[in-house]
Amino acid sequence: MTSSNSQPDTTKPRSVLLFNLVSHLFCIDLSLVNKVIYFTKTQFVPGMPAYLIGLLNLHGTNIPVIDLAMRFEIERTTAFTVNTPVILCDNKTSQVGLVVDEILDVESSNTSELQMQGLFKGEIAVHMQGTIHTLKGDALLLNLQKIFEEHLVKE
Repeated sequence: MTSSNSQPDTTKPRSVLLFNLVSHLFCIDLSLVNKVIYFTKTQFVPGMPAYLIGLLNLHGTNIPVIDLAMRFEIERTTAFTVNTPVILCDNKTSQVGLVVDEILDVESSNTSELQMQGLFKGEIAVHMQGTIHTLKGDALLLNLQKIFEEHLVKE
C-alpha cells in the first residue's frame, strides 16, 4: 500500500500576514512571525547595507532591522514614527525585524493558489515566491528564508 502523503499537500491552507509597503500589498508566512511591535530606537552599525536600519535590542538579544522598502528599491515617502510597525520574524536559527508601513490582516491561503512562481526577474526575484489572491487584492508572497540568508556584512 502506498502512502498518499508522499507528495506535499498543496490544498492545506497556510496563514499569511498581509501588510502594506509604500502602497504595495505583500504577505509573509505567518509561521515565521514572532510578533509585531512598533518602531523604536535602533543601534546604527557602520559598514552595513543602507537597508539595514540597525540593531534592535529586544530583551538582551540584538535583532537586525531591515527597511523592506529600501531593500526592494521602493521609494519611501514617509519617515518612520513610533506608530511604524516592525514585524519580528524567527526561523529557529536567526531573527530579523522588517519595517513595513501598515499591518492589514491575517488570511488563509492554499499553496496551490500561488501564482506567478518563477516569473519574477532580476536580483529581487529570489525574494518573491509568487502572488496570492487575498480579500485585500493580489499580494506578493515574500520568500522570507532568502532574507534570513542574506549576508548583511559587506565583504
